[in-house]
This record gives sequence, C-alpha cells and structure tokens, in this order.
Amino acid sequence: MGTVAAVGDPESSPWQNGFVESFYGRFREDCLNREHLHTLTEVLVVNQDYRQVYNQHRPHIRLGHPSKAAFANKCPLSIGD
Repeated sequence: MGTVAAVGDPESSPWQNGFVESFYGRFREDCLNREHLHTLTEVLVVNQDYRQVYNQHRPHIRLGHPSKAAFANKCPLSIGD
C-alpha cells in the first residue's frame, strides 16, 4: 500500500507563504488569544463573529481603508458581460 505525506511549507520557512502567515498571526492576536475557548461550539461562534467583523467592518489598508464589504459595494458587477 502507498503512504500519505503532508504537503505544505516547512515550519521553519514561513516566508514562503507570507499572506497566510500574516492572516494566522492577525487571527491569533485579534481572536484566539483574547478568548478562553472550552468547546467546539465556542470556537465556531467566536470564529463566525471574527469573520463577520473582518469582512464587514474592519478597515483594510490595501483597499484604501474601507472594509471589504464597503469596497465590494463600490465595485461594478461585471459577471457575464
């Protein structure tokens, strides 16, 4: 039988995927380190709350400081043109 191996960046080289490392660091700092989570339900609720704030309210520097939702509302919809 074959073997299964994990695929991904080695732990010692986070610079190979800077976007994900940045997100995980921000998620840990803004969400996980502020909560004492004891059950999976608590984890899911806190994660959903954080995702809502991150996408709907938190300003994003790369978008010129509006939230992702505000930026998306300004963009014209061009699907199927």
